[in-house]
Amino acid sequence: MSNIPDRSGIAARWAVVMLFFSLPFSRSVFAVATVIMFFGWVVEGRWAEKVQLFKRDPALCFLLLFVVWVYSTSLWTNGSKEHVEHALNVHWKILLIPIVISLIDTDQWRERCWHAFTLGMIILLVHIHAISFISMPWTAESTRVAVFFNASSQALGLAIFSAWCLQRFLTAPQRPVQRSFYLALFGLASHAVLFINQQRMSFLCWGAGCTLVLFFVLGREQRKWLVLGSLVCSAVLFLGIPGVRDRINTAIQEAIAYKFENSYTSTGTRLHTYYISTKIISRSPLVGHGIGSYPSMAQEMFNDDRMCEIACGHPHSLYLLYLSEFGLAGTVLFIGYIGMSIIGAASAKSNSILAIPVLIVFILGSFIDTTLWYRGFVYLFVPLLAMASQARRPVLIRETQKEETS
Repeated sequence: MSNIPDRSGIAARWAVVMLFFSLPFSRSVFAVATVIMFFGWVVEGRWAEKVQLFKRDPALCFLLLFVVWVYSTSLWTNGSKEHVEHALNVHWKILLIPIVISLIDTDQWRERCWHAFTLGMIILLVHIHAISFISMPWTAESTRVAVFFNASSQALGLAIFSAWCLQRFLTAPQRPVQRSFYLALFGLASHAVLFINQQRMSFLCWGAGCTLVLFFVLGREQRKWLVLGSLVCSAVLFLGIPGVRDRINTAIQEAIAYKFENSYTSTGTRLHTYYISTKIISRSPLVGHGIGSYPSMAQEMFNDDRMCEIACGHPHSLYLLYLSEFGLAGTVLFIGYIGMSIIGAASAKSNSILAIPVLIVFILGSFIDTTLWYRGFVYLFVPLLAMASQARRPVLIRETQKEETS
């Protein structure tokens, strides 16, 4: 019986590995892994160490305070019962972040998680290239741009994976065959981002993620050439890839055509949603309108069924959603979590090369997508944010052990 907590902890850690494996392609595997992880985490115990982790890590303190605030807003929410219940069912997943952080507490487990993520991404890439020739009824759509999840979450996942493969190619002490393997995966993932998915935000996130990896890997003398290289690469992509150029030009034209009224273009819809969101926020800027309130208030503001089909569910921006529902108070707590995670990753001497790129991709993506609300994004970013927040974890463990020893 004494081995049950230890075995439960091991099972929970393997469930985290399964989580990372499921990110690119399966909600069902994600759900099963979450259940195993949670029960294993509870049975494992070690509460003193877990409490010490939460107390010592400023990022986690901000995150836990944010979750408390999110659920507290249910006391004054303007949302309907249906919308509030849906929001409660979405936001609890944020609590998986501290659980994952407390479980992947060694380099070995973190490495296993990244390898599982790699395997899951390989499965996605195989489907992307095979779906045009083979019928695959188990996929969400018979299209390469949205195989298992929607196009935006697939593209951002591939952008992060590109940065991961580039880091492995440049830093890992491997044989030439293994380095060539990661270089090939980088090429396939980048091709999917730039030529297949062609989501505007994924272009920016791909460039930002890969540039940051190069920044951390290169020496000081080489970094000065990185800026020039990034500018040249951006120009080449814009001029040399018609899809990239057309998507950016279309966005500019749609933005110019927007007249602060209902618009049904991709960029126009977002701009009008942002405009309406600012009106909603202005009614209760400090504490917000409460969890699940945005859809109900947006329906009143838009008063247009066609527009509501696109924009009443969420405002296509995580920051505007949080400001609308949780106010400035809740948004500041969440930004505090992200900011402290970046500071922790920047100050860590190991396990941090990909942490900051992941956090920056999340920050950029959250401007035009609800990255912790929409299903495809939640499954992707909850485990990855936990991994990015893990950069300071080894230091915290050593400090705890020193205090207990003394």
